[in-house]
Amino acid sequence: MAAEALARAAGNGPDPLAGLQDLAVPPPPSWLPPEGPGWVLPGLLLLAALAWAGRRIGHWRRRTRYRREALAELEALAKAPAGPQALLAISALLKRTALVAYPREAVASLAGTAWRDFLCASGAPGFADAACDPLFESAYRAHCATDARERAALLGAARQWIRAHRAPRRDGRQ
Repeated sequence: MAAEALARAAGNGPDPLAGLQDLAVPPPPSWLPPEGPGWVLPGLLLLAALAWAGRRIGHWRRRTRYRREALAELEALAKAPAGPQALLAISALLKRTALVAYPREAVASLAGTAWRDFLCASGAPGFADAACDPLFESAYRAHCATDARERAALLGAARQWIRAHRAPRRDGRQ
């Protein structure tokens, strides 16, 4: 017996691995979702959620389009040469933007200090800075100029207001 075991170990006997078979490998998973009625409801709910989110995003983009356009126009004004006309253009841009967001009777008649107070209260406290004074005086002085620091403060406050103001909702809620 010991001789038989030695002969097998030396490779002279029958092959011990000859009786083994290959492993059974499962088929690869399908790229389709599992079949059955249990996956229909979650799929429909997912589609409904995606449709709702797409509609909300589209509505938000339409509602805030005026902000993107105002910011683009402000960037164009920032590249324009400084002067009294630039101040008037910035003021007109802010007024047009406010007229889109707020009721006409609340914004159209504002000028000077009342206009500054409105801009500060509605989203841009940067307008309270003395460097922004030329914007509110330009309508009353023929030649109102700004230096680089004042211009940078004005443009920064205008950007801040365009981005941050919160327009009242049409249904009366805040």
